[in-house]
Amino acid sequence: LHANQFTAACGVTIFRGNALPESFYGNSFTCEPTGNLVHRDILTPSGITFTSKPGREGIEFLATKDEWFRPVNLANGPDGALYVVDMYRAVIEHPQFVPDELKNRPDQMLGIDKGRIWRIVSKSATVESPAKIVAQEKVSSTAGTSDLVILLLHANTWQRDVARQLLVERREMEVEAQVRQILLSSKSPGTLAAAFSVLEGLGLHVDDHPDFAPATNARFSGDVESLLAIEELSSWDIVKIQVIAGTEPAQLCHRLLDRSADPDLVAQIAEAVGRKNQKDEIEGLIKESLDHALAHPWQSAYLLIGLSKGLPDHRAGIWKHIHNLDETAEHQFQRLVRLCLQADQQSHERVSAKYSLLGLSNDGGTLRMIVQISEGSNIFTELVTRTLAERPEPEAAVALVKLLPKLPTSLRNTAVSSLTDNSFEIHLLLDLVENGQLPALAVDQNIAKRLMAHADPVIKEKAVRLLKQAPPEDRVKVLAEYQSCLTLESDPLRGKQVFVKNCAQCHKVGDVGVDVAPDISDSRTKTPEYLLTNILDPNRAIDNNFFSYTVVDTNGVIHTGILASETGTSVTLKQPEGKTVSFGRADIEAMKNNGVSLMPVGLEKTVPPQDMADVISFIKNWRYLDGSVPKEVIR
Repeated sequence: LHANQFTAACGVTIFRGNALPESFYGNSFTCEPTGNLVHRDILTPSGITFTSKPGREGIEFLATKDEWFRPVNLANGPDGALYVVDMYRAVIEHPQFVPDELKNRPDQMLGIDKGRIWRIVSKSATVESPAKIVAQEKVSSTAGTSDLVILLLHANTWQRDVARQLLVERREMEVEAQVRQILLSSKSPGTLAAAFSVLEGLGLHVDDHPDFAPATNARFSGDVESLLAIEELSSWDIVKIQVIAGTEPAQLCHRLLDRSADPDLVAQIAEAVGRKNQKDEIEGLIKESLDHALAHPWQSAYLLIGLSKGLPDHRAGIWKHIHNLDETAEHQFQRLVRLCLQADQQSHERVSAKYSLLGLSNDGGTLRMIVQISEGSNIFTELVTRTLAERPEPEAAVALVKLLPKLPTSLRNTAVSSLTDNSFEIHLLLDLVENGQLPALAVDQNIAKRLMAHADPVIKEKAVRLLKQAPPEDRVKVLAEYQSCLTLESDPLRGKQVFVKNCAQCHKVGDVGVDVAPDISDSRTKTPEYLLTNILDPNRAIDNNFFSYTVVDTNGVIHTGILASETGTSVTLKQPEGKTVSFGRADIEAMKNNGVSLMPVGLEKTVPPQDMADVISFIKNWRYLDGSVPKEVIR
């Protein structure tokens, strides 16, 4: 239903066998029962984590046109193969989670007796059958201890894992010499990991292995000084620092202030200090960071930003601690802000840190800087918006209100949400709606409901008057006239033709149409009544990502569409038939959110009730029209 997305991902397994090509080892496999496929991703180490890409671009590892194929789990086998558990059902959705009209469909339980398990091996693989492996008892609870130690060398991870598990469970300490010999002789990472795991499980020391160099010992210890003495910290080292920071974050922060440490690391460790919320630790760290500000301004800046993120009250929390220090602390903080603002470095990270510091600052001068920035360049609109949203001063709210009509949808939601903290801000927001500068529908429904139930009667009355969306009288009348179509006999195949003629310019269902407007193909939980209302009254409820926008370019040409993307330098609209049009900011004379859906009102003029019944049936049943389910299911 959703290209390049999982609907019901399950059975995620890392393949560690040896019966598929060597390049498959370490790949991730994921079942998708609703899509009748098993997906493969190649994982590539990237620091402390991994990046992934499909095993074959545009081609799934295992897929079929048999819509009863329902892979739900995977496993590595004792023979090195990959095993797939296939429920094999006509319908995979549980009756509890489907629309009422589908709960009693006649094919609901078809396939209940046909589940199966697939064994997947390479054509060129020479593997023994699982039955033969069991018969030979190569690895089992009755295998000898020496045999189990030898199996730590096995090419198949399943054999190594089970051997390791049994050796640890038996607690036979005499295996130590044999296992240590494997550590000295083997070059296989899998074997070494299994052997180390056996020794660890038996409570035996492993730190005398030659691969454990002094620097590695420091990396795995909790000795902060030894760890920080390593000249070049790898991404793994950074994670180990963060692990140590779980118990001693303040101590680490003190050390990091004297180093040219990664700024993100400084901020993350400081955030851990903030989360611990220990007064003496926090204030000691603030004092030292401010004392170091002249020598290491950016280290100090990132540390304070991280602290504020970790503290329960964020900005207010850090100022509570600054005020607890001596009277010079506030002046030192403002000096740090000025130092960073005057710095020449203009990387995006440094600019972001500048705005974050401005957001923390509590003096009028820095607030005026933010307001001036908000009235100028759009390059850092997101940073400015979020900074203003975090400031409590009335001046910040006023600046945010001026900026709000020009914001893209994602930032507009942030701004609207932040303007509901007090009566002053709420009135500013509602005035914006009343003056026509902000569509009422741009106010999130949950926020609107909260304002319409506000304890202040003045705010409540104003919110109800401006935000309550009574459907237009003509839409109420048309909906009443079309209720009869919900009881008409319908034909989804005829409905497909109605869809192609009237809807496919913007909507896509299956392989029909263009993906411009909201996705309506996943209609299983949508009732016919719901679909009828949204077709005939498209402005009843609009997803904030699908408002119609109008752009007038510098040549006077008017363009209308959905806002596909917006940056500090350009705007792109998506239009019917999948067309896109892009503008540089300098080429835009005016731009406006129209406050309505791109879908036109008045479809009843070209779609009579019978056609409406048919098109609704098509939207509800399009996936069942290929004959793979009984006709009785289609309604």
